[in-house]
Amino acid sequence: RDLALGPEATTDLLLLDVTPLSLGIELEGRVMSTLIKRNTAIPCRKTRTYTTVVDWQTEIDVVVFEGERPVVDANNKLGSFVIGGVERARAGEPKVDVTFALDANGILHVTARDQVTQSVATATIKAEKGRLSPEDIDRMIADAERYRAADEELAEKTAYRTALEEALYTAQSKANEDGGDDANVAELEDLMDWLELDSESASLEDMKNRARVLEDKF
Repeated sequence: RDLALGPEATTDLLLLDVTPLSLGIELEGRVMSTLIKRNTAIPCRKTRTYTTVVDWQTEIDVVVFEGERPVVDANNKLGSFVIGGVERARAGEPKVDVTFALDANGILHVTARDQVTQSVATATIKAEKGRLSPEDIDRMIADAERYRAADEELAEKTAYRTALEEALYTAQSKANEDGGDDANVAELEDLMDWLELDSESASLEDMKNRARVLEDKF
């Protein structure tokens, strides 16, 4: 993913006495993880813990969004930065705390810190009136309500796809380490091909079925 900002960076954002839109970061699968919900009174502070998605990953992109949609494509990107020096370990083992601190002036301070290495990176997103009009905010909120059902299904499908991808990656690694039989390796490769080429058009039920097969067999 291309990055717009470095470890210490500044961009602009409209914030009022309460947050007009939810604030969060992008997860694997372009899902938004909300840290501060819409209409939260400021000042406020929230920390959530995240992890890696591939083995031996030592950098994590922290991409900040505002909006009400579960998938970030329909939300507004505020900026991004990279935290390096993440604990080098298997996927899912590192623990990185991401903190959003919104001060009384409406300035958002984002910090990412690895619990083991203590590596840290930060970004500051300033409040500037006029960047987002009330009409823009109202439109985003109305769109979130209008597309709620479709968004919920898409978010669930995306979550299944991400979980399936992670489980498949783990199964492939284990099969290669254990010298798994050719039939199982071939089946895993076929599933990976389907995931990369055809899963976008697959139904939620199809995604669930394939996840169950992978879980039961591997």
